[in-house]
Amino acid sequence: MGLPSLKRELFHALFARIFACDTTDSMSVDDLAALPEYRIYHDARASKAEAPESTRPVAESLEILSLLREMVEVGLLDESQSYRALVRYKVTNPSQRILEEAIAREIWLLQLLAELHPDLQCGERSVLSIRKVSQELQNREQSVAPEEISAILMNLAREGRDPHGSAGLITTKVLSPDRLLLTLKRDWAEIRDQVTVARRLSTALLRAVMTRIPEGTPRSKECSVDFTDKDLLEVLSVQPGLEDSTESRSRMLDTCLLYLHELGAMRLKSGLAFFRQAMTMTLRQDARPQFTKEDHAPLADHYGLKRRQVHIMGRYAELMENNPDDGASFVREYFQLPDQEFLTRHFPRDKTLLEKGATRATIRKIVGPLTQEQRRLVEAPLESSTLALAGPGSGKTRVLVHRVAWLLSVEQVQSHELLVLCFNRRNVLELRRRLKHLVGPRARFVSIYTYHGLAMRLLGRSFQDLESGQAPKNFDGLLKEACARLHAPDLDEEGSLRDRIIAGFRYLLIDEYQDIDGAQYDLVAALAGLRAKDADTRLAVLAVGDDDQGIYDWRGANVEYLRRFEEEYDARRHSLLTNHRSTRSIVDGSQAFIAQNGHRLKRREILKSAQSRSPTPGLYDARDTSPVAAERPVHMLQVEDEQGQAIQTLAVLEDMRQHLTLEGEPPPWSCFAVLARRWQDLEPVRSLADEKKIPVDWAKDRELEYSPGRVREVLLFMDHLKSRRKQDGHIPHAELGQILRALAGPRHKRHWWRYVQNLLQAWADEAGRGEADLDDLQNYLWGLIHEERYTPQTSDGLYLGTVHSAKGLEFPGVCVLGGDWQPNHNETLDQVRRLYYVGMTRAECELALFDRRDLPHGLMKDIHLPCLERRRIPTSQRPLPRIREHLSLGLTDLYLDFAGRKTLSDPIHPALLELQEGDPLTLRRKASYLLLFDSQDRAVASLSKRAREQWLPRYTAPIPLTVEALILRKSTDGSSAYQHQLKVPQWWVPICTTRSVAR
Repeated sequence: MGLPSLKRELFHALFARIFACDTTDSMSVDDLAALPEYRIYHDARASKAEAPESTRPVAESLEILSLLREMVEVGLLDESQSYRALVRYKVTNPSQRILEEAIAREIWLLQLLAELHPDLQCGERSVLSIRKVSQELQNREQSVAPEEISAILMNLAREGRDPHGSAGLITTKVLSPDRLLLTLKRDWAEIRDQVTVARRLSTALLRAVMTRIPEGTPRSKECSVDFTDKDLLEVLSVQPGLEDSTESRSRMLDTCLLYLHELGAMRLKSGLAFFRQAMTMTLRQDARPQFTKEDHAPLADHYGLKRRQVHIMGRYAELMENNPDDGASFVREYFQLPDQEFLTRHFPRDKTLLEKGATRATIRKIVGPLTQEQRRLVEAPLESSTLALAGPGSGKTRVLVHRVAWLLSVEQVQSHELLVLCFNRRNVLELRRRLKHLVGPRARFVSIYTYHGLAMRLLGRSFQDLESGQAPKNFDGLLKEACARLHAPDLDEEGSLRDRIIAGFRYLLIDEYQDIDGAQYDLVAALAGLRAKDADTRLAVLAVGDDDQGIYDWRGANVEYLRRFEEEYDARRHSLLTNHRSTRSIVDGSQAFIAQNGHRLKRREILKSAQSRSPTPGLYDARDTSPVAAERPVHMLQVEDEQGQAIQTLAVLEDMRQHLTLEGEPPPWSCFAVLARRWQDLEPVRSLADEKKIPVDWAKDRELEYSPGRVREVLLFMDHLKSRRKQDGHIPHAELGQILRALAGPRHKRHWWRYVQNLLQAWADEAGRGEADLDDLQNYLWGLIHEERYTPQTSDGLYLGTVHSAKGLEFPGVCVLGGDWQPNHNETLDQVRRLYYVGMTRAECELALFDRRDLPHGLMKDIHLPCLERRRIPTSQRPLPRIREHLSLGLTDLYLDFAGRKTLSDPIHPALLELQEGDPLTLRRKASYLLLFDSQDRAVASLSKRAREQWLPRYTAPIPLTVEALILRKSTDGSSAYQHQLKVPQWWVPICTTRSVAR
């Protein structure tokens, strides 16, 4: 046959090994690869090809297969490899359609990658955002889910290898759940050509297999087909674009069959091991779990021994550092004594510690600051679900953070196995900040999301496209869409896509569970696998909440979901009943009040005040040296009307300031809050505070009716990042501050520039202060902007807000105003009591409750405790100040298309461009209109018809205003019926406030 000597000797050895094998024996590629003759042959070829050692296992399996087929070709062997495959025949989604759609997705993806990285050459690398790619494909109406993108990239990384160990078409390295480091091993044209040939051949092979199905075979999702590699090699031999060699055809056959199997177009039931190495496993991140919990049980002893060895080595290091002789004795006894005797002698009080995968110092850092009831929850068993009923001030967020830290540092749970859901972005940032303090950089890799943020990830959407109008505008609909995707059938697996979409997650932790609505509940249930048939695929859930603080019924939240949690998730209940925030008087009074509600989860449990509380740092009672304010009773004051209430409220606040001191001085007004059910009940207090020169933090100013993503300063900064991204994909963090200051100029201390600064600070806290990937940075910032229409506190004044606005906040002194506390149309008295209870429990040291005789609520009339002090305040005889209403002209008050109907040559457009935050405007009447004029007497805005009807009857003189923000308005934002009347594609709308309108 003219074979080289090495190959001739190898063929002889292979033939002898196969001939000696009994007909009932099985044989793997590894068996043949162990032959000495093969090792000599392989090493000789590998040294010539200079194949890296890491690629040899794959190269050996392919090489053995090629050699066997070459032996068949030269007549030494005549046995073809037999296969049996299951195909989808004449069903809704047949094998042919699965392959066609997969090929289309690959073509779309390759085209997009080449567009996004046109200059990327062979051997070069670039960071790839899976979410960005998925969003861009959706923008082009080509739906490719994130997990499908990952699967395609895995195929490309596998294809193109040869027996000499060359790499595939690409290589990838996971940087985060959403980011890959992509390296090209061919140029784009060659990758496209090779994939085109491979998919054409895969189509031909599948067609050949399907033709072997006998006529009359009934439709089936698992139609069995038998064939041999010889049959398929004949198909490949007549296909163009393939090298005319046995080795090339054999390698392509393996590639195509594996591709069809992984795709689900053909499920190989026998023959699969023939082209897969016997002892080589590749674990996919999105693979369905293959093992049950029982399968892991035998490993418990092994890992328990590993953990004990860590502590034993730590003790040995301590002994050697202090006294080498003690260390030597320790080692001798370790090898000489029975295990239990050794552990009892050297770890008499540390048996529990020995079972943990962390040092004593680490465990002390995590659970040392906690109370016993908090520790029991943090150290709870791993696999069971838990309902944590946590009262006000009991440390809900602290427990959640420390539980995550415990799982990471002590139970050795991997970061990617944890998923945490929070109510809003503020909670996400606060939780990650605290977690970073406990576990360091690992906090960055824990998945912490809001519900909308998680939905965006599951759907492969990008926040930065929401503002561009390319992504769906129905932001709330994202939850239902994500939930539907989790429940969608997986045609490859005949089950649900959920296992692939959330692959890797094992533990789900949820904050403020009492506040979830129907869409959020469905998403949580789908994530956790509440209705999954296979119990082993369900996540262990920790839900933290308090049904007494469920106050968002008006937006669809339902505390019934919390009440059903134990039964639905087969969960244990754990209660946090110690209030570390408030005095005993406040706790006892608030508990007596909420106890009037029926159907409570904590009806038989009593909340108590901690013996040692932690109020505002440095806050002392003026007549006591203890760090906790004296136990003054809760003041219950009955006043005449809203003006009398305003006067008495400020008098009570002054008394509170005298009672409390901060480092010997009265505490700042920001230590106090006045809360009410309605904003109008707060107006008299605000007017009186203005008259007394008391600084005010009007919380309504922070609840925005517009997206900050349309504010001029925010857009200027984001547009700069977008233009910078076209030049460079990365930017040093320090340079971001320089860009902001250059754009802001002397106005860098104004509210919206400080808002941008806060966004960058949040990014730095989460991602670090190194070099920022501009694509990741933009997506992160847009996420903050879209999810949190609430600006951070920027005032040091007295907090004036509704109870809803103060949820999650706490103040040393609180006044809860009387007024309209009766149930509205669809409300129950229990719902009103929960709202009032949340207001009461915002107080740390001082609490005053008001009831008006002209509008009594009587919520506290049946509560009689020593901790409650009732007083009736007589009507004041002094003249009351005139209540001044604080006008705010928002989007609903303005005629939004006013500037849009002016041509570019109209003076309104340069006037709007010159306007800045903080500039003065004047509201003046002109005929039957109310217009806003700038300092140069140019009309820049007009009130809407509704606002004119409200203000024209009350208008007596021009009203001074201040520009709060300039909002971008686009011609496509309004009704299509009026778009033909617009003269420009976009313009600015000024949002204004004033403090000078008398009621």
